[in-house]
Amino acid sequence: MFDDEHNIDFLIEFQGIQHYEAKEKFGGFNGLRKQQYNDMKKREYCQHHNLNLVIIPYWDEARITYDYILSAAGY
Repeated sequence: MFDDEHNIDFLIEFQGIQHYEAKEKFGGFNGLRKQQYNDMKKREYCQHHNLNLVIIPYWDEARITYDYILSAAGY
């Protein structure tokens, strides 16, 4: 999402089940470890660059609305 001056206000990532559980379709246990490592690097990058990262887990998929996202972003 961008602010009124077209700067990045916050980032949104929807995380499917492969971010939390080993699934053969996504490389099994090694795929899970790689995904979680990439997620950690993404969080570190956002913290280092003062970017708000809104992470939406798959179990909240049915609840996703504009208001849900804004609330998760702190608005």
